[in-house]
Amino acid sequence: MKEFRDVVKNINSFFGLAITFCVIDEVHCVSEWGHDFRTTYLSLGKNAQKKCATKNKSGNVTLVGLTATASFDVLTDIERELQIKHDDVANAIISIDNTIRPELFFNIIETNGLTFKLTEKDQNIKDIIGKCKQVLINDSINELTNILKSIDETTIDTSLKQHFTEFEINFEKQESDIKKNPDYIKTKNKLLDTAISDNSKDITTIIFCPHTKGSYGVTERANKYPNNREIFENLNINHESKGFFMGGDDEISVNVIEQAQKDFVDFVNGKKTYMVCTKAFGMGIDKEDIRAIYHINFTNSPESYIQEAGRAGRDKGKSLCTIIIDRNKFYKLTDESVKNLNRLKLFPTIQDRLIFRNIFEQYKVFNNRIYNVYHKSTDSILNKISSSHLPDDLKNEIFRNKNNDEHKYLVDFYQDKDIHDFFHKNSYKGIETEIYQIYRFFN
Repeated sequence: MKEFRDVVKNINSFFGLAITFCVIDEVHCVSEWGHDFRTTYLSLGKNAQKKCATKNKSGNVTLVGLTATASFDVLTDIERELQIKHDDVANAIISIDNTIRPELFFNIIETNGLTFKLTEKDQNIKDIIGKCKQVLINDSINELTNILKSIDETTIDTSLKQHFTEFEINFEKQESDIKKNPDYIKTKNKLLDTAISDNSKDITTIIFCPHTKGSYGVTERANKYPNNREIFENLNINHESKGFFMGGDDEISVNVIEQAQKDFVDFVNGKKTYMVCTKAFGMGIDKEDIRAIYHINFTNSPESYIQEAGRAGRDKGKSLCTIIIDRNKFYKLTDESVKNLNRLKLFPTIQDRLIFRNIFEQYKVFNNRIYNVYHKSTDSILNKISSSHLPDDLKNEIFRNKNNDEHKYLVDFYQDKDIHDFFHKNSYKGIETEIYQIYRFFN
C-alpha cells in the first residue's frame, strides 16, 4: 500500500504525468460500510487530495463517485465523508439514470402461515423463528423451478408495461404502442427465453444472512459451540453443491476462512450452485447465471437490499428475489416494573419486614414467570400477574398506568425489527445527519 501511495504522490516527478480524476467505484460503501465495517473508507476523500498529484500542484483532484444505489441521504453523507467543500457540492454534477431491473421479480414469504408454540420453558425466540424461516427457505427452494417457470408471458407483460411507463427515463409513454417498442420486445424475448433447470437444486442461488452464526447465521463452523442451528448445515442441498462465505474475525479459525475462500472460488466458477453468506460476499460479484436471491431477514437499508438482490439476473434472464419476513409480535414487562418494586413502600412495619423473605421468594417466581418471559398477548401477562401472590400494591401499580389499552410496563417486541435495528444502530451517522433526515421527511 505504501508503494502504491508513493507512486500516486510522485507520478509527476517520476513519470511526468498527472492525475486528472480519482474514481471511487461503489461509492455508496463510503456511507453504508465506512461507519462500522470498513472505517478506512471515510479517509478516501482526504487521502485522494493529499496523495494525488495534479498538473496544477496547488489544485485538487476531481473526484468521481460511481454507484447504482445511492439515496439522497447517502449522497449527502458521501459528500460529507469525502470532505467535499460546500462550493464544490454546489457545482457537483449528479447524473441519475434508471436502475430498475426488469429481469428481477420480487417475492415476500411470511412466517405467519407456519405455526409454532411459545412455551415458558422454550424462550429463545430468535432460534424458534430462525428455524421457521429455514423451513420456509427449503420449501421455496424445492419449488424454485416451478416458481420461476410460473413467471409466464402474462406476468412478464404486466411487469414490463409498468417498467417502461414508470421507470424508463427515455421511453415515450404511448401506452398503446408499448408492446411494439424494440426495447420492450428485446427485453420480453430475453425473459421468455431464460433457461430454467428442471431440478431446483441446480439453480444458482445466494442466501444472505445477517449473522455468521446462530439460526439466522451462515454456518456452525463459525461458532465456538456448534449445535447445528445454522442455515448452511440445515439447507437441503447436497454438500458438494453448496458453500459458505463470511468476513473473518478473531473467533473464526483460519481453516474456516480458507474453506470460505475456496467455496467463493468454486461458486464463481460454477462448481457450487448454492452460496450461504453474509453481505461480505455480494459486493463485486458479477456471475451471470444467478437465478435466485434469498434474504432470511430484511436488510438495514434499501441500498443494501438493492445491491444484494442485484447479484441476480446479470445475463438479463428472469430471476427471483425473496425475503423471509416474520411479523409476530411478543410482549414482556419492562425494566421499570422491576425498578418500581423498590419504590413501593410495601414494608412499613416490622411485621411486614418479617414476611419480606416470603414476599421476595414470591417475587422471584413472578420475575421468572413473567418478566423474563415473552408472551403472545398482553392478556397472558396480565392474567399471570392477577393470579400471582404478589402484594396488591405491586399488582395495582402494574395495572394502574393504562392509556388507550397500552400498559406502561408492557412492551412489544419484533424479532426481525430487532435484528434490523441492531445493524441500523451500527451504521448510525451522527445526530446532525439524523436531524437532517427528520427535517427532510417533514418538509
